[in-house]
Amino acid sequence: MNKLVILSIIMFSVGIGLFIFTFLHQSPQKESNEAITKTIPNASAEQAIERFNVEANGSRFFVNNIENGDIKVKTGDIVDITFRSTQGYHDFVIDEFEVKTQKMNPGGTARLGFTASKKGTFSYYCSVGDERKNGMQGRFIVE
Repeated sequence: MNKLVILSIIMFSVGIGLFIFTFLHQSPQKESNEAITKTIPNASAEQAIERFNVEANGSRFFVNNIENGDIKVKTGDIVDITFRSTQGYHDFVIDEFEVKTQKMNPGGTARLGFTASKKGTFSYYCSVGDERKNGMQGRFIVE
C-alpha cells in the first residue's frame, strides 16, 4: 500500500511539474503578420477611391516607392492603403482619422480604408518606440 501511495505522489508531482514547465516555457505571443483588412467604404459616383501602397522599411516609410512621400487626396475621397512592414517592427497611424494598424514584424500586411472627411495636413507615423521622433513620419494632405 505504501508503494502505491508513493507512486501516486510521484506521478502527481511529475504531472504538476510538466504543467508548470509547459506554462513557463510557452513562446510569448507575437504580433500577427497575417493580413488585416478594415472595410473599404463603398464609393458613390462623386467619390474617388485613392489607393496607396505604404511600406515600412528600416526607419522610413515609402509611399508608392517615394521615401516618406506625401499622401494627397481630396475631401470626401475614399482612401485605400495597403501597408506592409518589410524591415523592422512597425505600425501605421493617422490619429485624426482613427487609422491604426497592429504593430507587426517583417512580412506583416494590413489594408485600411476610410473617408477623408476633413481638410488639412495631418501626420502619418509609426508609433513604435522613438520611430516617429526619429523621422518615421510623413504628411497626409486632404485638399
